[in-house]
Amino acid sequence: MTLSQFSVTKRVTISMLVLIIILFGVIAFSKMGLELMPEMEFPVLTVSISYPGAAAEDVEQLVTRPVEQVISTIKGLDKLNSTSTEGLATITATFDWGTNLDFAGQDIRENIGRIRSYMPDGIDDPMVLKMDMSQMPVLFYGVSGMSSTSELKNYLEQTLAPRIERLNGVAGVTVAGGKDREINVYLDKTRLDLYKISPEMVMGAIGSANYNVSSGHVLAGHQEYTIRTMGEYPDVKSVSNTVITVLNGSPVRVGDIARVEDTFKEQRHYMRLNGRDGVVLFITKQSGSNTLTTVNSVKELLDELRPSMPQDLDFMTVIDQGEMVESATGNAATSAVIGGILAVLILWLFLRNWRPTLVITLAIPISIITTFIGMYALGYTFNIITIGGFALAVGMLVDNAVVVIENIYRHLENGEHRNSAAIKGTNQMILAITASTLTTVAVFVPLSLAGGFAGKMARPLSLTIVAGLAASLFVAVTIVPMMASVIFKKRTFHKGEQTVEAHGGKWFSLMLKGYEKGLRWSLKKWYLVLGGTFILFLLSIAGVKVIGGEFMPEGDDGMGQISVKMPVGTNLEETNRLVEAIEKKAISIPEMEGVAVMVGRVNDRGGSGASDVNEASVFFRLKPFEERERTTKQVVNEIRQSVPELHDVIIEFPSMGGMGSSSKPVELKFYGKDLDMLKAYADSAKEKLAKLDGLYDVNTSMRDGKPELRIYPDRDKAAFMGLSILDIGNAIKYANLGQVVTRYRESGDEYDVRIRLDEADRSTKSSITSLPLISRSGVVSQVGNVGEVVKTEGPITIDRENRVRRVSVSANTKERNIQAYMEKVQAELKPLEMSMPSGYFIEYGGSYKDMQETFGDLLFALVISIILIYMVMAAQFESFSQPFVVMFTVPLAFIGIIAGLMIMGHPLSVPAFMGVIILAGVVVNNGIVMISFINDLRKEGVPKQEAIVQGSVLRVRPVLITSLTTIIGVLPMAFSTGQGAEMQSPLGTVVGFGLFSSTIFTLFVVPILYSAVDKLSKKATGRLKRNVLGHQD
Repeated sequence: MTLSQFSVTKRVTISMLVLIIILFGVIAFSKMGLELMPEMEFPVLTVSISYPGAAAEDVEQLVTRPVEQVISTIKGLDKLNSTSTEGLATITATFDWGTNLDFAGQDIRENIGRIRSYMPDGIDDPMVLKMDMSQMPVLFYGVSGMSSTSELKNYLEQTLAPRIERLNGVAGVTVAGGKDREINVYLDKTRLDLYKISPEMVMGAIGSANYNVSSGHVLAGHQEYTIRTMGEYPDVKSVSNTVITVLNGSPVRVGDIARVEDTFKEQRHYMRLNGRDGVVLFITKQSGSNTLTTVNSVKELLDELRPSMPQDLDFMTVIDQGEMVESATGNAATSAVIGGILAVLILWLFLRNWRPTLVITLAIPISIITTFIGMYALGYTFNIITIGGFALAVGMLVDNAVVVIENIYRHLENGEHRNSAAIKGTNQMILAITASTLTTVAVFVPLSLAGGFAGKMARPLSLTIVAGLAASLFVAVTIVPMMASVIFKKRTFHKGEQTVEAHGGKWFSLMLKGYEKGLRWSLKKWYLVLGGTFILFLLSIAGVKVIGGEFMPEGDDGMGQISVKMPVGTNLEETNRLVEAIEKKAISIPEMEGVAVMVGRVNDRGGSGASDVNEASVFFRLKPFEERERTTKQVVNEIRQSVPELHDVIIEFPSMGGMGSSSKPVELKFYGKDLDMLKAYADSAKEKLAKLDGLYDVNTSMRDGKPELRIYPDRDKAAFMGLSILDIGNAIKYANLGQVVTRYRESGDEYDVRIRLDEADRSTKSSITSLPLISRSGVVSQVGNVGEVVKTEGPITIDRENRVRRVSVSANTKERNIQAYMEKVQAELKPLEMSMPSGYFIEYGGSYKDMQETFGDLLFALVISIILIYMVMAAQFESFSQPFVVMFTVPLAFIGIIAGLMIMGHPLSVPAFMGVIILAGVVVNNGIVMISFINDLRKEGVPKQEAIVQGSVLRVRPVLITSLTTIIGVLPMAFSTGQGAEMQSPLGTVVGFGLFSSTIFTLFVVPILYSAVDKLSKKATGRLKRNVLGHQD
């Protein structure tokens, strides 16, 4: 008993099987998470080793290079980058995709441990960290209001953050910015000299005075008493009353030599939200939790708590991944639903009968629900990639059902009973639809196994579609014949009566007659058809250069960032002055919804923002896509044009969202030993690139060092005064930076108590020179008496890649065609590259290199896919030559691909390239159906030429239905806008336009090539037989 026969005769069994599938599919659906993108573990480990006080050159020589050497031996290492700065070595190891980072991290720790005894004594233990994308905030709020940022920060930390952290799915809440309360003890230098008191003495006095000490217990009769010495400061005023020493019988208190103020920590940053001072709130989710559910639960809690919050509290959303997920996945789901509806309308247009249309329509949801089970088993979530797979596959899911239903209908037209027609019609098509499904699946196997970033991104898409296609094949050979045997009339036609007009209309009959006439003409004038097709193919190849290429499409998520880097050494106020001008311009833009500013050193859990007082970041959020006329890029360009060009000031506009490379499109890497030479080459390249049209934000990675005051002690003088080098360094540190000596407790909270010199006594070079030094024996001196204070530049940053020093030049591009810009850059820098001496060389990096590497992986996947497709078809046709006929449909699709990308304005990108690979497995299906039927007719004795014509004409209906359902199904995807459209549109464009051109050309070119290949094959076979017979004679 065949599968189709079982399905028709055991309808109740099949019905129960469908219900079981639906039940488990719904359960799987309810348990799957919803994310913006698939979870990906980037194969990157960062090693940080602190070497306090060491210059960058010393860090490189003594720490970075030895660590690089031992890391380079670890299996799977792809690239090694390092940065050596004052007191810190940071080594970033990038491994091959699929490397077990836990094992790699352990290997790194063990290898460093083996050389630990050969490294300097002063280095700290290495920290090995993963790049954990789950630590990126799912919600990033700017919060303003209340009387001060100190009060605001305290409210958020003490009241709001604990409530949020208790929610399911929330990993942590970080509050950054604002002012932190601190008790400052400002020492008076004159009074210190008068009383011969050193800062260390004050530190010791305060540090030892603020204690409650438990001292055991004592028995008194039947009672036991705990003994406690109570010395903690009850109030801030008590700090001033602390006794430091006794002179001439009188106590010298802190208040005698210092001013105690209950104030804030030194201001090293500014933070504003829409022009108001504020703080930021970062909320991260637990790994594996549902992003949308977590974000919505936080929002619901905030709404619930709103009545009890301070009235003037204002939350400004900077990043909302939940909103992004909802918008992107909603758009993808809408594209899938619209595509499915349009596919059903196409079916109705061709069939003009509700019964077969209903059967095929039901095949779509059943196939999708079955796919949910496979996705859940694979551990996938709903995201823009997997839902995009549904949108792409929705038209393909009906292909198998269409072919089976069309053949069942043909048997009904011949007068057969519906049960017999369902069984025979399905059995005849099982091999053909299995082969066509396998050819499509054959594409996704190498695509899902592709290396690098492309493979990680393509795998969820590929396996989602594979699961859907497998489900559609199962539905087509079991559920479809069962439903057909029930829904169809017992005898829809009497033999010889109504034919295609009964369910296709007169227009379809006329189209068939026109196609038959055109096909017969094409077979006679084959050279004109092939010649014209070949010319169009050559034009499409030329079009590749016109459309150009980019790594990943640029989205319009309504978020932007402006990064400002002032010259090293610029103070906080000067940096803030420039940022205020940019901030005012951003706020004035009509499309703007909110602007958040971070100036200076701000604790930033999100991984973006300022890191020193000469740096700043401006984050902005635009109104929703539907409420604005301009794109994010257009708004960014307006802001960019309003910012004046300032010498040695770097203002950049990095992307906040999207996937792929975080590098700039254009990046030149100069390698060699001498940093001065590398800097000279980089500066020359920067000057040349700045003159090229279309490039902006041209900068080098190497900048001047930070201005510094260096104290060089005279060891003999210091020894004579009874001072060690550490004594001198600590005295300067305590006087200038200050030292936290204890913590003042109030209402359950603790605050630092910091001792330092008054600002007037430490703000200039001369004040540093005159800082007091008191030896252990009480000898008083000054820094200038035991050392020299010299103005100089601080240590530079030394970058290395694969154990060679590197200086980079990077730039952004105005247009998306990176390939065209890189050709200009390479031509411009050719003379410079040729002039570089041995040991110095240039490499081109950035997203251009990412694009080349990814395209290489995808091209390899395409080649493997084509080989697998050929193998499947050769097995089906039992012929080595006939598969080549079908393979010609792939280059025919290329004509439509390039035309579509040009019409839609898309360069060739990773999503577009993935579409090309997917299309290779789809376009051959039409040729398979056509050639299979021609072969069947020839086996029945129909002459070759007539079999070609009849087979092509009789298969036009299923070919057009399956092609148009797929084409119409992806049209919403191709023309989608809004969040996530940057990924969907190129993919849908390639599949839709490529399949359209391939279908049109297939109807004429495949029959011509079939006839030609068959003739050549017969000649070759005959010649081989004659040679064999002649050899035997």
